[in-house]
Amino acid sequence: MPRLGTALHLPAKGTGLPAGSGTRAATVTAPSFVSPESRAARLVVVGEQAVRAAEVVICIPARDEEALLPRCLAALAPQLSPLRAAIVLIVNNSRDATARIALAKAREWRLPLILWEGRIEAGGVGAARRLGGRLVRDRAPRCRFLLSTDADAVPAPGWIAAMAGALRWADAATGLVQPIPAELAAMPQAFHCQSALHARYLQLTEEFLSLVAPRGGQGLNLASGANFGIRFDAYEGVGGYAPLASHEDRDLLARLRTGGWRLAHAKDALVQVSMRAEGRAPDGMSSGIAQRLAGLPATDSALRPLSTLLRQPFEQTRGADPVSTSDFVTSDIAALAQWVERLSRCPTDQAREHLLWREYCATHRRPGAAS
Repeated sequence: MPRLGTALHLPAKGTGLPAGSGTRAATVTAPSFVSPESRAARLVVVGEQAVRAAEVVICIPARDEEALLPRCLAALAPQLSPLRAAIVLIVNNSRDATARIALAKAREWRLPLILWEGRIEAGGVGAARRLGGRLVRDRAPRCRFLLSTDADAVPAPGWIAAMAGALRWADAATGLVQPIPAELAAMPQAFHCQSALHARYLQLTEEFLSLVAPRGGQGLNLASGANFGIRFDAYEGVGGYAPLASHEDRDLLARLRTGGWRLAHAKDALVQVSMRAEGRAPDGMSSGIAQRLAGLPATDSALRPLSTLLRQPFEQTRGADPVSTSDFVTSDIAALAQWVERLSRCPTDQAREHLLWREYCATHRRPGAAS
């Protein structure tokens, strides 16, 4: 393969695409997180006219995904044309035939595709998604909505339309993420028990935060790169994805919140995700699955101990670090449920604030607690 900066010239013949929209390759300019010494960097565009006209682009990072990527592309294929949608695929640090298979499927199924293949030396999945955003800016100038999913995920029928619908009035949107049913059913009972406890704690936390709003914040940050969408002007307005090895999705949502952008949750935008225990991003979903299967504490950057939740209305609490579910979920869940019940019985927001302030002052031994 050519080195960075070398132009590829691939013929359009045999692509199955309309005349003038064949497969092309272009000079590759390396972003700062791509090594200049990379021996495998190329950019191929399939269906160039359709890509340039695309108003929706789905960004998919892929590393060693030859087995599962075709399933993802097959789920997206019938959704692209009606909505002027295209795909940008970042095949980074792959050792298998991911790129070759993706190109073959794009030609067979007539998928508008931007494919980048090369090495990313730092920044992991965040750097890959960031590169995808840069390619969208350069190659799909009419893009309004940038969506994100994973190579091992299966977007449901109507997913693109549902996300685009939410983004017509919101600046960014999260969607519904569920495990692939057959893979979830194959998990051992201990995994299901721990997952149920985790889900219940998350539910109680959401209820708690909704009761203490607006001082309690904006709810949990449950953003997932498997199902996320953002208006492209908002994406560029907050600086795009940060080159982070993991949690780049929640980092982006946190910056959107801080900037006051309009956020939505598209409940009808469903993506099913793999339950594999060997993933690509450290501290990602696969890591949590592997930890639970091994009987180890799983981590989730969205979870907070009850003590932190009780302080949150009155302090700027730091919440970006992953925390162990076993550290507090089992011990805190009953007390958290009691707090949700107590707060729900308060007749007004002021009464809830008064109750929390009394607890805060008592816990921190501060004078001035209301009697």
